Amino acid sequence: MRLLFDQNLSPRLVSLLADLYPDSAHVLDVGLGEADDRAVWTFAGENGFAIVSNFMTEARRTVRRAAGFPRYAPLPVPGPGP
Repeated sequence: MRLLFDQNLSPRLVSLLADLYPDSAHVLDVGLGEADDRAVWTFAGENGFAIVSNFMTEARRTVRRAAGFPRYAPLPVPGPGP
């Protein structure tokens, strides 16, 4: 599986996870650092990537599923402690 890390995640994840997920990329690596969600989803679908992000609203998930966009892997980020 090839992963495409969204702009809200560190580009370092590509090298940190390269052994497990070779040929993965960050949106900055493919010229999509400032692109909107639709452009990222389209690129991912056309190039065989699953999107990894820690931000996606339910509305975006619904639109993405209806439009046939590629798989999406949410990455939970812990909130602030007490």
